[in-house]
Amino acid sequence: CDVDNPLLGKLGAAEIFARQKGASDKQVKELDSCLSNFADLLESKCGKSLANAPGAGAAGGTAFGLAAALEAQIIPGFSWLAALMNLEEKLQSCDIVLSGEGSIDK
Repeated sequence: CDVDNPLLGKLGAAEIFARQKGASDKQVKELDSCLSNFADLLESKCGKSLANAPGAGAAGGTAFGLAAALEAQIIPGFSWLAALMNLEEKLQSCDIVLSGEGSIDK
């Protein structure tokens, strides 16, 4: 993932991202509470405390769930993809690089 938000709290998944999806302030608080309950349950079953891990709040907490339950690693997505594509080497022969960020799908 390319965000380092924890799962819960002022910088967590609900607080930072839910309003972008149309949630009200009341719904944000409810979502954060539900995520907290989910984290408590999953962490107690898996024996891992990952709710505060950087990136745990990515994709609405999906990163947290995968890391806690399936031992997935939370790593920066672009760095991983760039290494996979050998991007740094490919850029050596470029004169111009264009990139897109944000709502390019609109």
